[in-house]
Amino acid sequence: MEMKQRVTIGVLWLVAGGASCIGHPSPAPQPEWGVALLEVGSSRDAQQEQTALRDCLELLGIPYVATSDVVQAAHRPLIFAGGILTNTQLTPSQRETLYSYVERGGVLLSTQVQGNKFFPLFGIAEAATSRTNFRLLFTGSDDPVLRYLNRPDERDISLGDPTLYSETVWSTEYTPRPGTQVLARYANGKAALTVNTYGRGLAYALGLGFKETTLIPRLARGFEAARHWINWFETPSPSLEWRPPWACEAPSS
Repeated sequence: MEMKQRVTIGVLWLVAGGASCIGHPSPAPQPEWGVALLEVGSSRDAQQEQTALRDCLELLGIPYVATSDVVQAAHRPLIFAGGILTNTQLTPSQRETLYSYVERGGVLLSTQVQGNKFFPLFGIAEAATSRTNFRLLFTGSDDPVLRYLNRPDERDISLGDPTLYSETVWSTEYTPRPGTQVLARYANGKAALTVNTYGRGLAYALGLGFKETTLIPRLARGFEAARHWINWFETPSPSLEWRPPWACEAPSS
């Protein structure tokens, strides 16, 4: 499996399996089982991102409902946003619903957060796009979602070969606000994956899109991200037992 595909699929598994057992109260009333794929935007790029995310969820066997209705998505304990969160993608009412969802205990994962009206939710001060990030390194160790990343190859992800290409897939670099935890960084030190505690919930911001890391490599446009060409086994994304938040045991004191 391409290295870039591993990072986004791995993050899906990690957040679905790990964030559900962190101990934050679930949204009230008790949410429906499974996760929601919130379809953000209807442009061609947005639809391709949503297709890639659906493919990842189905590959991992994670039950989900796909919807563009933020209220419907908020009935699930975990939301994966499919599409780039810019200021124009959601109405003020929809944006407030998303804020309220996380504040009440929901867990949200979005890729390429770029609209500054979403920055307080994700604990971000700035966001900038780049095509020169060729490596991603998981640096966090305290967050429960990273507890299964226990091998060096799982924590150092290739996004392309800089000796062959001057650019690779699009990525978003985050400048976190004080208190926001950085779980992964690019080789230049910029934040690639962050988590922010907002109210009783969590908001994860990933700087890589699912389209760029799972669909494009299938078209032989992987920028030679594989560390070895042949006769080499890449450590697969860790297999986790996914459980809804209300089925998790309370953390020991």
